[in-house]
This record gives sequence, C-alpha cells and structure tokens, in this order.
Amino acid sequence: MRANRLKTSKYTKLNFFPLNLYHQLTKAPNVFFLVTLILLSIPSISPFSPYTYLVAFVSVLGVSMVKDGIEDYQRHMSDHEYNKKITHVVSYNRETNQVEIKDVFVEELDVYDYVIVKEDEEIPADMIFLTSKSVKADNKKCSKHCFVETSNLDGELNYKKKLSHSFLPKKHCSFRSIRDNFIICECDINFINNVSELEVKDTGEDLSDFECKLVLVGDEFLQHQKNVLLRGCRLKNVSQIFGIIVAVGDKTKLSRSARKSTQKISAFQMRLFKKLFLVLSLYFIILIVSSVMCSVFLTKNNIQYLYLEDYPAKDAFKGTGTSFILYNYLIPISLFVTLEFARFFQGLFIQNDPDLCKDGIKSQCRNTNITEDLGMIECILSDKTGTITKNSMIFKFVHISNDNNITQCPDFFLRHKNILQSKNELEKFIKGKETNDQALKEILLIFTLLCCNSVEVINNIYEGMSQDEIALLNELKKYDLILLNSKEKSKEISLFGNKMIVETPAKLEFTSFRQRMSTVIKLFNKYFLLTKGSDQKLLDKNSDEREIIDFNSEFRSLVVCGSEITENDFNSFLDSYKMSITKHDPTILELDFIKIEKNNKYLGTTFVEDELQDNIKSTIISLTEAGIKIWIVTGDKKETAIKCAINCGLLEKNYEVNRTGAVIHSNDIIKSNFVFKQALGYNCVVVYRASPDHKEIIASNFIKNRKITLAIGDGNNDVLMLERAHVGVGIRGKEGTQACLAADISVPDFQCLKKLLLVHGRSNLINFAIIAFNSFYKNIFFILIQFFYDFFNGFSGKPVYNYYFLNYFNIFFTSLIPLYICIFNKDHTDEYLLRYPRKYKEAMLYLSTKMFLSKIFYAIFKAIMVFWLSFGIFYIKDFTNGSGLVGGYKALNNYLSFIVFFTVIIRQTSNITFFVWYAYLAIFISTLAYLITLFALQEIDNSQNWAAINLFSMPIFYVSIIMMMGLVYLCDHFYSVYKSRFVILPK
Repeated sequence: MRANRLKTSKYTKLNFFPLNLYHQLTKAPNVFFLVTLILLSIPSISPFSPYTYLVAFVSVLGVSMVKDGIEDYQRHMSDHEYNKKITHVVSYNRETNQVEIKDVFVEELDVYDYVIVKEDEEIPADMIFLTSKSVKADNKKCSKHCFVETSNLDGELNYKKKLSHSFLPKKHCSFRSIRDNFIICECDINFINNVSELEVKDTGEDLSDFECKLVLVGDEFLQHQKNVLLRGCRLKNVSQIFGIIVAVGDKTKLSRSARKSTQKISAFQMRLFKKLFLVLSLYFIILIVSSVMCSVFLTKNNIQYLYLEDYPAKDAFKGTGTSFILYNYLIPISLFVTLEFARFFQGLFIQNDPDLCKDGIKSQCRNTNITEDLGMIECILSDKTGTITKNSMIFKFVHISNDNNITQCPDFFLRHKNILQSKNELEKFIKGKETNDQALKEILLIFTLLCCNSVEVINNIYEGMSQDEIALLNELKKYDLILLNSKEKSKEISLFGNKMIVETPAKLEFTSFRQRMSTVIKLFNKYFLLTKGSDQKLLDKNSDEREIIDFNSEFRSLVVCGSEITENDFNSFLDSYKMSITKHDPTILELDFIKIEKNNKYLGTTFVEDELQDNIKSTIISLTEAGIKIWIVTGDKKETAIKCAINCGLLEKNYEVNRTGAVIHSNDIIKSNFVFKQALGYNCVVVYRASPDHKEIIASNFIKNRKITLAIGDGNNDVLMLERAHVGVGIRGKEGTQACLAADISVPDFQCLKKLLLVHGRSNLINFAIIAFNSFYKNIFFILIQFFYDFFNGFSGKPVYNYYFLNYFNIFFTSLIPLYICIFNKDHTDEYLLRYPRKYKEAMLYLSTKMFLSKIFYAIFKAIMVFWLSFGIFYIKDFTNGSGLVGGYKALNNYLSFIVFFTVIIRQTSNITFFVWYAYLAIFISTLAYLITLFALQEIDNSQNWAAINLFSMPIFYVSIIMMMGLVYLCDHFYSVYKSRFVILPK
C-alpha cells in the first residue's frame, strides 16, 4: 500500500523506450524525416541504401532520448529520495494502554494515520494540526499553536502560525517519553480514542482554501486553512507536533495545485518557424518543378528505350518519391538539436556569471527556451516595491491628527512616556472622564501600531508578510515600545518597561480588496476599534490629511483610524462576529466590521521610506539607451509611483511639459485600447493602482501588439505578469521566492538586467540568428546543386553526392562549428557592450527578413556559380590522371562534395569572431570526419574503387579547386561588405 507515493517522473524502465520514441515521433520535424526513411526503404524509389540515413536519423533521436532519459532519471531519484523518507506513525492499544511509534516510509502513509513531525522536518501529507510540544530543559509544554515555513508551497520564507481548532490545553497534562525524545501526552491519546469521523470538502487547487469537518466525541469541529498543515510545509520553532492525516498522494493540495509547467515557446523560435515556412515553400516548389519536369521528360518520344515500364505515369510517381527524398535535406535536421544544446550551456553561463551574483545569491535560469529572447526585448514591465526599491523599510515620520506638519519619530513616541510607563497612570488616563481627546488619539495610534498587525514574534525577531509592519515595530522597539508576543486573542506588549497583555477579541486581517486591517482591543474594560490601511480607503479625497500625504508622496504611507465602542455595541457586534467565524462566511464578517468602522476618526499617518536598489539609475539609463521602453506597474498611489520614477531616473520632473513620459491609472489602460496604444509611444510609463490581474492584462496587451516584453518582479502579486510576459524575471526579495519559482530567470536585484540583456541577451540572439540563417544558407546551396544536376539527368533522381556525404553533411560534418558559435562566440567584450548600450539594437538586425533574404539569394547565387563553372570544366575536359584514368561520375561526386564542404566550412569559420582552442578543435574534428568519410568510409562501398584517391591524382582537380575556392572567397568577401553596409548597419 503506497497511497502517499509522490510521482513526478514520466517513464519507467519498461515503457521509456517505446513511450519516449512515440513522443519523439510526434514532433513535426521527426515525422517528416520518418516519412523520408520509409520512402528510402522502397527500392524502386530510393536513390541509395537507407542505412546511412537511418544512422543520421537515429543519432538525432538518440540525442533527444538521452537528454529526456537523464532528466527523467533525475526525477526518479528525487521521487525515490522523498518517498523513502522516514516518518513516525502513532498507534495506541486501549487494552494495554501502550503507545507505539512506528517508523514508516512517507509513501506508506494513509488517511486517518496519526503522525508525529519533529522540528525542521517536512510535513509528509495534508494533516489537521492537533497539538504541539515544546521541550526546554526538563520543562515540557503542550500547546495549541505551531509555526511552519511554506516556501515549498507558495515561495514565502516568513513563518506562519497554525492553530489547533479542536484542542484546549490542560494546565497539568501528563507526558510519556516513548523513544528518541518522542513525547505523547493525554491530549494526544484523547484524540486517538475519540476522533470518529473526518470529512474533507473539495475546495479545489487553492492553497489558501481548505475546509474539513472533524467529529470528536459527537462534537463537530470545522477546520480551515489556519488549522491545517499542508504537505511540503516545514515545522519551525516547536519540538514536535501531533496530527491526523486527511489527504495523501495526488489528493493533497500540493499535488493538486502543481500546475503542469507549460514551457514558453520563445519569440525567436516563432520567428524562426516563419522563416522555416519560406524554406519549406521553396522545398515544395523544387519538388513540384522536379515532378512536372520528370513527367514532361518521360513523355518524349525518342527516349522509350530508357524506360521499360509501359506506364510513364508510374515512373513519374516514382520520380516524385525520389525527389522527395533527395530534396528533404533542404530542411536542417540538426539545427534544433544544436539550438537545444546551446540553450543548455547559455543557461549555465547565466547561472555562473559572477556579475549576476550578489551576497551569495546566484542567478538561476529555470527556462532555457528563452535565453535568446533576452536579445529581443522591446519593453520592460517592472514592479516597484522590492524591484525598483529594496523593500527595506525605514519608519521616518508620523503625522498626528490636528497637526499641520509631520513629526519625527523620537519626538512623537517619547511625548507620552510618563503615562505609558506606568500601568496605573495609563488606566487612570484611559478611564478618566476629562481625558484630553488629542492625547488619547496619540496614545491609541501607538496601540494601533503595536496591536493591529499580523506580525509574529519568533526568537525576539519580528516575522510577517508586511515589511511595512515590521519596519514600524522595529522603529517602536528603539524607543522601548515593544510587541513581546502575539497570540490569537491577545497581544503582549511592553511600554517603556510597563508589560501588559492587551486582549484582541476580534480582528479582520488585511485583504487586497479592503486594503485595511481592523482589530478590536479591550483596554481597562473599554473597547476600541483600531484600523490601519490605505489612505484611498480610509480618507476622503479632499481632506486636509490627504494633502499632507500627497505632499510627502516620496514615502509609503499607512493611515491609522480608531474609535471607542460602547460595551452594548461591542456585545452586539461580537455575537454576529462569532456566528460569521463559525459559518466561515467572509462576506458577513466584512459587513460586521464595516458597520462599526463608520464611526472611526483619523488618528494619524505613518511615513516609511523605501530605499532604491543599488545602481538603479545607471541601469535604467543604460536600458533606455539600448532602445528598451520601461513601464513601472505598481499598486502604489500615483504620487508615490511618480516620485519613485523621478528618483530612479525614469521620469523627468517636467515630463508632462516635455511629453517624455506618461502616468496612467491601471483602470484606464486596461479598459481602453486607444489609451494603451497611445502609451506605447512613450519611452517610459508609470501605471499606478495596478492589481495582480491588471498587471497580467497589461502584459497580455503587449503580446497582442507584438511587442517582445520582459516582466520583472519580486512578489506574489507579480506572478501572473511574469508568467504572461515573453520573459519573466524574478527577484529573490523579502516577499519570498514565489516570483522566482514562477519566473523563467531569477536574479538577485534589478541591476543584473543590464548585463543579462546587453551582454548575454545580445550575444545569444546574434549567435542563434547567425547559425539559423547559416543553416538555411548551406542547405539551399547544398541542395540546389543537386537540383541543377537533376536537370541534366532528366530528373531521374540520381544523387550528385555520395550517400554518406548526403546523409552526414548536416549531422556530423557541419554541426560542430555552429555549436561553438552558439555557445562561445562574441563580437565584443562584455565591458564594451556595457559601455555602449546602443549596440543592443544591432542584434535584431541579424534576425531581420532582409538578412534572411540576403542569405537565401546569396546561397542561390553561389550554387549557380559553383555548379555551372564545375559543369563547364567537366564539359570541356573530364577529370583524368596521367595514366588516362577517367574520373567520371564518382569523380564528380567527390569533387562537388569537396567544394561544398570547404565552401560551407570557410563560411562558418568566417562567422567566428572569438577564437579559443574549442574553435580550432571544432574545425579540426569537422574536417577530419569529412576526410575519413571521403577516403575510408566511402570505400566500404565496392563501387567506389578508390575514387577519392584517384581524384587527388588528377592535376585538373587541383586547378579547379584553387580557382573555385578563390572565387568562393572573393564572393564571401564582397557579400560580407554588402551585408555590413546595407543589411546590419544600424539606422
């Protein structure tokens, strides 16, 4: 029984070969070549033996299968490592009152198993949290809360607090130490004896939505997200926890939410497919012309003696099949294999570039399919907080109600020290009938910052989702205003040494919809509602406080409001609140709080400074000089977004007058296509008040308008944008790693974009474009010579090349130099490219239609020149040696293969601009492989009769080679001059 077995691998030992072979043969290029192989197996159609083609085809399939096999083996090993982890199952014998803890493999767990998980261990399956144990020296404590780290689920590194909804800890709970420091208490045994039913509601794939009913001694306890430990979490800050398994295997939230990664098809590859379509069109044109001409030739009255068949149409059909085989070499079978290898190495270069590393954090390339797209970027969509800025918050100022100016933190926090440091003085002040209203507002503001937050205190360190809240509490701590502990219904605080527990009987957490958090506190038998959140939700548009916030827009602001609630109003609210909690109805809960929030009064506003990232200004200037448009897409308010854009050098201060940039509300840009297209005309745009959905829509609009887009962000709210853009770049920041997990590439900070695009992206695109177009060029040159030869043979399908050369030309002879160029070649040093960002624009010229057509026409011209000059030489005088041996057909085979091979090798070598020993090795191996085939492998065919050696004994061969290669060199030189002046010359 292996109900909880994890399986991410695709294959087994038995099905790998047939299943992977099936997957390989469903790829369009492989289907095309399989059809060719089948036709080669028909003797009446095949111009040569199918075995050499089979070797080439198997080599291509083999490389892909080996790659898939290695990747799946790694998945198998990862699965095995996880499934064979040890976990601890608890069983209890009522008759003997004995508790047994069994060590079992994770894969053997099942629903209703009771398990113990120790600190720093991973939760093995979805389970209801029942109890936790803390052991310090000889002191053992049974508790109803624990902490987990959920980076495996949602990328968040902050600890999250979990609570037991079906457990009340006893003051004196007896403990049993079983073995290896495992502890069982009465509460645990009580659960084992009395849990009678579990019912899990299907809430889909959402990790934050979980509902389960646990029946304990007839009582039903509803369990929600706060009460459940999901598989993949890691236990923190408690010695061990005890729980019951409610979901295993593919029923767990982690398995259900694990979306099958849909690999992006790179923009480069899409453009390459369009060019490939033109080459395919040329292929079918040649095929149709050959078939028609073959039919015409067969209808001539004076050649019947050449064909014994009574039906010319049958011979014409066979000729079409032969032409299909001969001309399919026009399609570059090795190109995509070369690109796959190159992408793998380019990903490694990105990961190991020391300039893309900071504070020990390396860049990661999670999707190598897009490495060349980094050289095609037209627009960058950037988040602000944590991306443009460091998300390193410093609490700088506070504004107080009825004050016209902002106040520095020390002046404000020490103002009421004499009241706060004494419990008696504070109680007297809160209960006093003649209490100063302004002073009360200021003290309630301090209580709001300490009590109205979602921060946990772990080892005297503040942990939480909001960096703003952590910054506020850290600043308060400097003035001896400290949050000591955070519990479900209370906050333990210290006010200048005056320790007290503040009850928090009701609270509503912050949501992106409400944009505020509210907490009810009980202070000396008085109830106060404290609210902290966005000025957009808590202030009137034309209020005086809004003007102060707008004037200090360079800071992040949080508005604080509050009011006193009468005991009757509180009791009425509490009844409704408890009912909403029991029903787990968030809508009613929000309405309950909205009713009592209506009486809130403005208490003050906090102003937090967020530092800009290192070298952000120089990075943005370089990227804009490279011709890349930059959009800041943020959820912040307009003024804060504008100030940040100006500070980082993106917007000019008088941008509205000079029309150098635009600032647009996200609603306007997603609802109006006209506004979006107008915004495309600006080099820099700031979009404010953008929700995660808005960010995704903006990225989608760029794709619809055919703009190659890179999105960069660091938080959960950026994930949709990163997944939608052509290239998603995640920054590993303080908001966790989910952005990095969703991104194609992750980097330590924004400044890494400079080298990532201007160096890696530019070089990758240029090299890939050179190799792709070179592949089309060499194949057209190669096959047109065959086409011209066929013309002189009545389109009989006789190959002009030896079949070894024909089949191995692409796979072995001319594939190593392109691979070297893709991986290692560079036309400028890194320093030069970083100093002159405008060079980035040149990369796209290498992929232009103009460049492609120039390559095609040059290949056609060169094929015409080489064939017709060679034909002229053979027509005037056949190749003969001193003893009168005539070269004939075999000499023509070898002569043309020699010319074609060295013409292509010279052209490929001319594309190398950065020579290291790998380049010389690639040239040497390619040449050696060709010569071995020419002088040795071809001789396996007895019909050759040492044709290659005989050819080299003929003086006219050397004269022809010298003349032909000289012409080829001159043509290459003039073409290079033409290309540099008219094709890739930047405007």
